[in-house]
Amino acid sequence: MSRVEPEDYLRTLDAGARALLRSARGSLGRPVRACPGWDVADVVVHVGLVWAWAAEIVRTGERAER
Repeated sequence: MSRVEPEDYLRTLDAGARALLRSARGSLGRPVRACPGWDVADVVVHVGLVWAWAAEIVRTGERAER
């Protein structure tokens, strides 16, 4: 089994973020049925913060406290 390098994780997070932004474009104000009271923009911000937290852990090797 090959080792996964931190850069691989960061590329995956980046690709996911870009895909999320592309799919959200033009619909940021639309409600999200699965998240009552949230719109697409709320979900994008939330996911972005979680992925930024994860990326910081990958970059530093230390768990970032929130």
